[in-house]
Amino acid sequence: MNREIKIEWSYIPKSFLETEYSLDFDSVKINFDNGEITIHTDEINLQNNPFFVTNAEKTIRNFLNGISIYSHASYKLFRKPIKHYKDDGSFRQTAVIESIVEKVTVSGHVEFQVVDKDGNVIRDSKKERNEEKKTWGYRVSRADGQTQKLIDSYLSAINDKDNEIVHLYEIRDYVSKKLGGNEKARKSLSIPKSDWNLLGKVANELPILEGRHRGKHFDILREATKEELNSARMVAKTILMSYLKHLESIT
Repeated sequence: MNREIKIEWSYIPKSFLETEYSLDFDSVKINFDNGEITIHTDEINLQNNPFFVTNAEKTIRNFLNGISIYSHASYKLFRKPIKHYKDDGSFRQTAVIESIVEKVTVSGHVEFQVVDKDGNVIRDSKKERNEEKKTWGYRVSRADGQTQKLIDSYLSAINDKDNEIVHLYEIRDYVSKKLGGNEKARKSLSIPKSDWNLLGKVANELPILEGRHRGKHFDILREATKEELNSARMVAKTILMSYLKHLESIT
């Protein structure tokens, strides 16, 4: 008899995703809602796909990583027991609970709406942000091995504050090597020269603790300003997203 299987994860903080999301995977849907992630499938599907749960979890993690990059925030993901339902509605559980990511930091947001004279909403900051989150989540969930190093570099920038700029610069450096040098890479990805150079300046020239050449300025080192960090993050994210789009366009 082919019985229902419910596979679940949870994530914190619940506010990491501000709205419901649904992601196509294999022949099912992965649903994200209020700190819970669920997949409904059946025993035959699991029997025919021995790596179903492993691959589903990889897709989930990549989706959340995309949102993590967009938000510059971390999350914690837990694997929950798998429920095997019986005909009477009861179930047995395959208990596997494990923390996947350890650090949690979430930035606050200032919300706003723009309305016209008739009260119609023409801009909604939360809605726009959630659309951007979805775009990042979907693109990163589809990324392959060519881009995993870039994704890992940005995630390291989130979780390794002392070397944040070093990790952000790794993204520019990797793309530059892959696309034939700084100028070719910049033009291929349509990155403004001022933005490209800004990340290089923050990483290589400023006397900041988070930079790449802090040993040259050991007597005058300071912490990077909030503006410098935000600028470097924005450029690194732009390069990363542009490279993802570039790879999609040539495959």
